[in-house]
Amino acid sequence: MMPIRPSLFFATLLLTSASFAETRSASDARAAAENPLIEEARKAFAEGRLHMDEGRYREAVEKFRMAAQVKDTPGLRYYIAYCLEQLTELLEAKREYDRAAELLSEFEANDVRELLPEAQERINRALPSLILVDAQPGDIVQLDGSVAFTDEPLRINPGHHILRVVRGDAPAIERSLSIAPSEQKRISLRDLTPSPVISEKPAVTPAAEPSSAEPNLQPIVFWSSVGLAAAGVGVGLGGFLLRADAADESKALASTIRDETTGASPCGPRGEGHPGCAGLAAAGDRHQLGNTLFIAGAIGAGAGLTGALLSQLLWPRGELEIGTTAAPDLAWFSVRGRF
Repeated sequence: MMPIRPSLFFATLLLTSASFAETRSASDARAAAENPLIEEARKAFAEGRLHMDEGRYREAVEKFRMAAQVKDTPGLRYYIAYCLEQLTELLEAKREYDRAAELLSEFEANDVRELLPEAQERINRALPSLILVDAQPGDIVQLDGSVAFTDEPLRINPGHHILRVVRGDAPAIERSLSIAPSEQKRISLRDLTPSPVISEKPAVTPAAEPSSAEPNLQPIVFWSSVGLAAAGVGVGLGGFLLRADAADESKALASTIRDETTGASPCGPRGEGHPGCAGLAAAGDRHQLGNTLFIAGAIGAGAGLTGALLSQLLWPRGELEIGTTAAPDLAWFSVRGRF
C-alpha cells in the first residue's frame, strides 16, 4: 500500500455523495434529479465507500465504476484512483488521477482540485521504471506479453514481470524479474541466453534396471503359488471327505449283503449277485475318485507352498510364516509375511 498523509485521506472522504452534486449548471442539476439512474449511482457510490472503509478496494473500484457510468465526475475518478493505489496498481491509478484532472475543466470540484496535484506527484514518484538496452537487430522484446520498447524508460507496476526475447529461429528467452516501488532498473539484453532444456524423462542407469524388474516378478510368482496351494488344499479336502463317505457307505452295504453262512460277499466283479451289490460297486468308485482327488490336492498344495517359499528365497522381502490345518470338518490355510 502506498503511503498517504492521513490529512489528505480524511479530506478525500469528505467527497462522499457531493461528487454527484458537481454540475455544470442549475439546469443540469434539475435534469439529473429527473434521471432514475442517478439514484442507482448514489447507491453504488455508497456501497463503494463502505467497501473502501473496510479495506475491500477491489470491490470498491467496481462500485465506483458503476456510478461513473451514470455520471463521470472528478470525485469518482479520484476515489477509483485512490483504491487502485492501495492495490499497488500504480499505472492504472495514474490514469484515473489524470482523468480526474481532465474532468476538472467541466465540474466545480474544489476539494479534488486541491488534493489532486499531490496525489499525481506521489504516483509519479512511486512508479518504477525499467530500461532494456543492448537489443540485437531483429530482437522481438515483450514484457508480460506486450511488445516493449528498448532504450527508453518503461513505466511499469511494482512486482513480478516476465521478460521474453525472441531472436530469429532460436528458442525464446524468458526471464522473471521483480521491481520495487520507485526503483529504476536497467537490464542488458546482449548476454541473455536460453535456459538449458531439462529432459522430462531422466536416463535410467544400468544399476536401476534390475531393481525396477524385481518388484514386478516376485508378487506374481508368490501369489500364483499361494493360489495353487489354496486350490490344492481345497481339492485334497474334498477328496478326503468323498473317500471317507464312500468308505462308510461301503462298510454299511457290505454288512447287509454278506453271506451269513460263509461270510463271503455274494457280489460278482461287476456288482451282480445281490440287489445291494450295485450300490457297493458305486461306493467303491467314489472311494477311488476321492483318493485320486486327495492325492492331486496334496501334490498341488505342496507345489504351491514350495513355489511360495522359493519366491521368498529368491526375492527376500521379510520373514514369512505359512501354516495349514486339515481335518474332516475343518480346513485352514494361512500366510503371514511382509510383501
